[in-house]
Parts: sequence; C-alpha cells; structure tokens
Amino acid sequence: MKVKEILLFFDIQSDDDTIITSISNNSKKGKGKWIYFNLSSSEHSQEYTFDALNHHAYLVISKHQIENAIFVPHLDDKINDFLIYYYHFKKNFKLIGITGTNGKSSLSNFLKQCLLLNHFRVKNVTTYKDYNSYFSPLTTPDSFRLFEILNKANKEKLDYLIIEISSIGYCLKRVNSIDFDYLFLTNISSDHIDFHKTLEEYQHTKVSIINESNAIKFIDEHLNDQFLFYGKINWVKYHLLKEENKNILKIGKTKVNTNLLFKTNLINISFCYYFLRKIGLKKHYTLLTLSRIKPLKGRLDVVSKNPLVIIDYAHSSSSFENVILEAKEIFDKKIILVFGAGGNRDQSKRIEYAQIAEKYAEITILTNDNPRSESPEEIVNQMKNYISHVEVIYDRKEAIKRGINLTQKDRMLLILGKGNEDYILMDNYKIFHNDYYEVEKCLAKDM
Repeated sequence: MKVKEILLFFDIQSDDDTIITSISNNSKKGKGKWIYFNLSSSEHSQEYTFDALNHHAYLVISKHQIENAIFVPHLDDKINDFLIYYYHFKKNFKLIGITGTNGKSSLSNFLKQCLLLNHFRVKNVTTYKDYNSYFSPLTTPDSFRLFEILNKANKEKLDYLIIEISSIGYCLKRVNSIDFDYLFLTNISSDHIDFHKTLEEYQHTKVSIINESNAIKFIDEHLNDQFLFYGKINWVKYHLLKEENKNILKIGKTKVNTNLLFKTNLINISFCYYFLRKIGLKKHYTLLTLSRIKPLKGRLDVVSKNPLVIIDYAHSSSSFENVILEAKEIFDKKIILVFGAGGNRDQSKRIEYAQIAEKYAEITILTNDNPRSESPEEIVNQMKNYISHVEVIYDRKEAIKRGINLTQKDRMLLILGKGNEDYILMDNYKIFHNDYYEVEKCLAKDM
C-alpha cells in the first residue's frame, strides 16, 4: 500500500507514492519499507520513535505530538479500523469471545475441546503454550498481534477462533470493530482495580463488552438480578448437587456425566452445553462430548493424590477464595498454602489474599509470584502481618519443597497464582520456574 493511501485513511493529504511493505507497533521489528505505529505511553514515545528510525522505519505515526512523527489524534480508537483497511480483512470463520473475572481460560479450553471432538477446525488464543492455539503474552492481544492471528485463522481455514476479552484489553480498544459471532460472560466479581480505580467502573466495563455487541450471548443466569443486559440472551441455567461427596451437574432434568471435580469447571461445562446445542449438536452427542472434557493444566489441577497437591492460577481474590473453598469441601483436609502476589499490580489484593489465607489455611508460606520491579520483601510485608501461622520463603522452589514436606495425610497443599506459567518476572528478567516441574522434582526425590 502506498504512503499517501495510508495517510489518507487518517485524513492526512500526501503525494508520497512510496510502497510500504510492512507495518509494526514494535520499534525494532519492521521489515523493508516500513511504518512504525507509536501507541506507547507518552513517557516512552520519543525513545521508541528514535529507536524505530534507527531501525530504518520510513515513517512514524504517533498518538502523541512528538518530534519526527506524524501525529494522529485518538490513534488507539482508529487502529483496528485501519488494520481492517490495510489487510483488506474479512473474517471467514466464527469468532468466539469470552469475558468474566474468573474462568475465561478454562472455558476457552473446554470450548476448544468440544469443537475438536466434533471435528471442527478450531484454535484459541492463550497466554501459555498449548496445542491448537496461538500464543499471546497478553490475555487479549494488542491490535497488531490480534490481526496477525485473525489473518492466520483465515489462511488456516479455521471454523472457529476463541479469544479472551479482558476488561483492560477492552478499554485499550484492542477489540474495537471486531465482529464477534458468540460472546460468553462467565461471572463478575472484582479485579484490575489498579486500572479501573473503582469496582463499579470494572463492572460497567464487563457489562459493556456484552451490551455493545450484536453477538449471540451466553450469560450465567445468576447475573440476571445483578446487572442490566440488552438484546437476546441465552441464560445459562444449571444445578449443582452433591452425591456421595461428589459434585454433580444437572441441566434441567438431565444429569451431565463428567470426570471434572470442581464446581467452577462444572459451571463452564454448562456454558459448553448451551453452546453446543445452539450450534445444532443433538443432545445425545452434546452429553457424550462433555463426558470427554479434560481439565486445563494449571487450573484446579490435582497433580498428586498422595500427598494431595493442587495447582491453580488463581490471581483474583474471588478465584483465590473459591479454589480454597472447593478443595476444602471436596477433600476435607487441612490446608497448606503457597502463594505470593504480583508486583506493580493492584495492591488491594494483597491484604485480601492474606485475610483469606488466615481464615482457611493451617499454615501459609508466602513466596515470590511475579515481583517485577517491586521489592519482594515489601510485597510480603504487606501480607504477613495479617496471617498468624506464616512462613516466608522468597525462593518459590524452596517454598514448594517446604509445602510438600508439611503435607501429611490430613493435609493438602494448594500452590496458587502461577498455574502452568514457566517463568517468574523479577527486575525486568524472566527467571525460569514452573510449579509443576518443582512438584514433580520434589516427589521424585521422595520415592
């Protein structure tokens, strides 16, 4: 595409007939005659512009008024429409969006399993490496990565693509002008208050994701009394019962057979049931499909039964408490907790985590999660005074080892916060770490 055609999209006149061969929002990654789109914060904007020019960018288009760049006001709002124009993008697959405070990744994986079992071509976007998936370091990819994925989905002739929509991603316009075919809302509690400032603003964002779309919508019926939704809604209705100390899912009068243990997973199975029936799968085949769904690694995952060890990604106070309550209800054992809290993130979570730990855990071991540029000691200090029986072991490997050593027959170990992630972020470095690997290593030594 010519420079003058690109600039005309932003209402800027130009006679430049130079052909642009690539565009990027990464100041180091342009190829050939390329344009750098500067969507960074104002404090880094000039730095990244110089970096892009040093990497031979032909032009810089910026949302900030800075030297050596063409200024486009509200560039964030316009970028997705521009990318549709630039790539001549037309979606040839069904796009599924999932939002909610908790359970997005599990539901995304369950829906993918359901569709694969019924011979559809499907991938999902994940923050972890997984089969039949596209990787993104962000829950909702930035616009440039998202359109890379959308174009790949077209080229690979997918039937369905599944992405998660975070409240932050939505507010940052990452899904602007994206036409979703199906939208799921799992639940709304509290998260990302550091970004949204108030719970009300966070909740409003989640509801807006649903209300501003013409997609076919699936929402947990328990949200009907709490929030106002517009349009035709498929209310997801279910009953959770207890039989012989096992959680049982019923939809209407139908008992759903599944190997999944936890209520959270069973609720996600309910969403899958309504979706499969909506796309035309007969009831018998829907139930057969659901009976074959496997849990997602890192989410409510029982990784050892003796000693009993559970790993979960819980990183909101509601998911943190839900995991503990579910494990306690099912296994009826005393709880050893290993967890930390992320640095440069919502600090109000830390006291909430600590209060939950004090309420339910026999022993708590505080450790590193992703301290980022914050002091690990400061993060721990904000939590430890709220917990009576607490140990502090900053090395997460040693914390897990200590937790396993404390886990006797009447105890279970819950390792929370990182799931199947394979690194810890500290001082702008990624340090290799995987909770599963450390548990396996500890248990192998004990054999």
